Amino acid sequence: MTEESQIAKSPAPAIIQTTVITVIGVILFLLVSSALTVIGSFISYDASSLGNFVRLLVVLLVALAILSVHTNVQKMKYSMSSAGITTSTGNIVGKKHLQIYNLAIITSIELDQPALNDKFHYDNINLNIDMLENIERPKAIVANICSKLRVNSKRLTT
Repeated sequence: MTEESQIAKSPAPAIIQTTVITVIGVILFLLVSSALTVIGSFISYDASSLGNFVRLLVVLLVALAILSVHTNVQKMKYSMSSAGITTSTGNIVGKKHLQIYNLAIITSIELDQPALNDKFHYDNINLNIDMLENIERPKAIVANICSKLRVNSKRLTT
């Protein structure tokens, strides 16, 4: 039996996306509030209930966007054993999709880590069979996969 180890996913992309969504939400909230104040000064109708509704709508949309980011991050999981790499995708209703990639069929691994991703220690690892997204410490994972590939290629040749 082979021992399976989880491949850690970096929280950095989710943190960056959450920060961007929050900043955009605050700016949108302030713009809507200012626009409603200006509109309210031109008309004699009390638009405070409409303003509160629109502000609440902005807050709910931001909350849903943040929830969506965190749900998507938790859906995909990766693990590795000497036999291969397993990707596991779950969804809200509890269904899972497992896909197992045999290390013997991997012919190339690509890691092109831009400076920002290198600073936060995450990037995508492209295998000729699939792409593992937002992997924490990708250089170490690539080295681990390469070492397992060497072990498997020795097993196949002997």
